[in-house]
Amino acid sequence: MPYKIIKLSFFLSSFFLFNNLLYAQQSDIIKLRIKEIKNWYAEIQSIGLKNCRTKSYIEYSYSPYPEKKPFTQNVSICNINNLYAVKKGNFYGDHWGRTILVYYKNGKIFFVFETGGGEGQLYETRYYCDSEEKIIQELHRESEEYAELKEPQSEIKERIQKNIHQIIDLKPFKILEK
Repeated sequence: MPYKIIKLSFFLSSFFLFNNLLYAQQSDIIKLRIKEIKNWYAEIQSIGLKNCRTKSYIEYSYSPYPEKKPFTQNVSICNINNLYAVKKGNFYGDHWGRTILVYYKNGKIFFVFETGGGEGQLYETRYYCDSEEKIIQELHRESEEYAELKEPQSEIKERIQKNIHQIIDLKPFKILEK
């Protein structure tokens, strides 16, 4: 009987040790990827947005008016070089606005930066993606009454490992393909 307890104890200890090592290794991989993303982002910022083309379209909103009210939406794509591209959308409605910047390397999304607000509230969300366009980190901060955005950013955990296309609607950028 004591032999079975020792064997079970050894098995459980090994299992927990393996899981902890696996988690630590995965955490290091995520940190390395985020560092890469920050380097790519800095490289794009140093080059600047160039080779851009922009299109506009109208969205109509009813609220709070009984008749449709037109709002101009702008989307653009900047093909920076052979590696990088950035899609930018400025979207507006009644008393709100939102800007989305989608960063691509080799045709894959690696980072999305979203800002917006309305009715006195501002927000900012950053999505860091792995090589399969799945979210590995999401940071969010907000403010009220047009104050400065709060520090530090809070990390949102529930969308980790979801594909960025499930979170960010990229359909408005389809107009650029026409």
